[in-house]
Amino acid sequence: MTNYIIQISDDALMEMSLAALEAYVIPQSHTNKSAKELRTELETYGLLWGHEIFLPDGNILYSVQKLTVDAMADRRTDAVWPSKGLMVIKDMITSYWPQYSFLGDFHSHPYEYYKDVEEIKGYEFSEADRKSMVENKKNDDDFRISLVMTISSLKKASNSEPKIISDNIICWTFNNYRFWLNACLVYKGYEKNDKTALLPNNSNWIIKYHNSDIDNIYLHCPYLSNPWQITRFGKKAGKGNHIAGDV
Repeated sequence: MTNYIIQISDDALMEMSLAALEAYVIPQSHTNKSAKELRTELETYGLLWGHEIFLPDGNILYSVQKLTVDAMADRRTDAVWPSKGLMVIKDMITSYWPQYSFLGDFHSHPYEYYKDVEEIKGYEFSEADRKSMVENKKNDDDFRISLVMTISSLKKASNSEPKIISDNIICWTFNNYRFWLNACLVYKGYEKNDKTALLPNNSNWIIKYHNSDIDNIYLHCPYLSNPWQITRFGKKAGKGNHIAGDV
């Protein structure tokens, strides 16, 4: 059995965490009519860039090096829709930074409190997420992995150690915010009784995805093996407000 390792670089983890946090705490609006329409705890979306590496032992490593955030995505509290201009971003990166390959996408799941996440396993991919993966794979065969980062708040600050929920899900805490990162692999497969599956240009392939239902996807975040708060972090001060620490 081939094992799939999805490794998140320090830079990519920082970019994901900040993107999820920004959409979670900074009031945003889709119109400029009224401040009352400003909202927090929104989802966000981005594209993943890095490398697919075939290892000597037959396993495959997906090294996520960069995240580009879709600043124009339609963000809601329970959904996010990518903007229509992402092809320009992909074209620019492959043209000017060809050392990075397109790997897949990232989005966030915001929840008010961490207990809400634990009760319903809000860190899992939703059915809508899975359908989106299939469509993305159909439209672009380079789409190989998907990540969802769940974020919630804590009433009291905590510096608890990162926890492995499963091989492909990691949970950690930054002061008043708890995060979960879930990794999923998307690939083309075929039914066992399909005798045409191995023929060239076969159109009967189906798109499958791996998640926590199987045990051969491993999520690795080197930074989380020893997170270190260098200076004092601030604290929450009401919805959308923050008291800075040692800035």
